Amino acid sequence: MSGQTTPLIEEHWFDDDGVVPNNPRLPLVVYRGVLESGSGAAGSCETLFAGNGWSGGWRGGVYPYHHYHSTAHEALGIVAGSAKVRLGANSGTVVDLHAGDVVVIPAGVAHKGEAQARLSGSTAVRPDREPHHAGNRQSFRWPCHRNIGRARAVGREA
Repeated sequence: MSGQTTPLIEEHWFDDDGVVPNNPRLPLVVYRGVLESGSGAAGSCETLFAGNGWSGGWRGGVYPYHHYHSTAHEALGIVAGSAKVRLGANSGTVVDLHAGDVVVIPAGVAHKGEAQARLSGSTAVRPDREPHHAGNRQSFRWPCHRNIGRARAVGREA
């Protein structure tokens, strides 16, 4: 961890913009400087996520186009480098992420990698036993609205 005793936590709220459903019921949350960085950081991040019921992850960047997951929330851990990520689609905001940051993205919230030139490590996971469906086209929009409302709360007791 970055040495902070109390992590900086940011909440971002995104309403349906007519193109992307986003999630008006749950905030996207950014936790600043909460992960270890350096050698072994990706494995430590995956272990931390799995210990809290988030697994089935992958390593890599954020797709360079708007997309969202209609049936599952997503956690993204930045373990090395930095990235600019657009959250909430075109009407949303661009957030700078750095090694040590974690982003919890609720079902339905669009996200897109804007600049990842220095992103050399990230880990992404979804809650255990949660089905996954990604959308990035208008045709997914209305079925996704139904799915987003059904996405479970996450945590050890969920």
